[in-house]
Amino acid sequence: MQKYDYMIADTSYLVHLDRKYKENLKSKLKKILKLNVKYRKVIISPVVKFELIDQPLRQNIYFDSVERFQRLLNEKLIEVREVDYDNPRISKISDEAKRYLAKKSGKYEHLVERADVETITLTFSFLLERTSVLVAVKDKALKEVLKNLLKQHKLTAEAKIIEQNI
Repeated sequence: MQKYDYMIADTSYLVHLDRKYKENLKSKLKKILKLNVKYRKVIISPVVKFELIDQPLRQNIYFDSVERFQRLLNEKLIEVREVDYDNPRISKISDEAKRYLAKKSGKYEHLVERADVETITLTFSFLLERTSVLVAVKDKALKEVLKNLLKQHKLTAEAKIIEQNI
């Protein structure tokens, strides 16, 4: 079984794991990483962090899951990475992702989930640096658009998309 350098996760995947495993989230995530990921880290975009932690706290909505995700960040099991939009290739991929996601979901481009676009652009940021990634998503439109973009850019060998537990 191929081990990937990092795991990139979308909000939907992490929320799914949290709902399913609750207090066992950390051990399940560690198991997935140990079996599949060389550097044993889950990489998320700042928008995904916002959806998991910052937004619920700003709205005074406190869930146990917020505390669990914050703990995983503090313990460096989850790491937030910025997307480099100054890179012209990344900027172009971001535009393509927005366009495809809008078409797939029947929305205007400005209404497409920013976290979905950033999950795709973050994936490509790693791939363009010759880093292999395991991408964890639950959203079907996101998965399909990501698959098509990976094929289009001939990067399917360096990435694997999962939507369920491995």
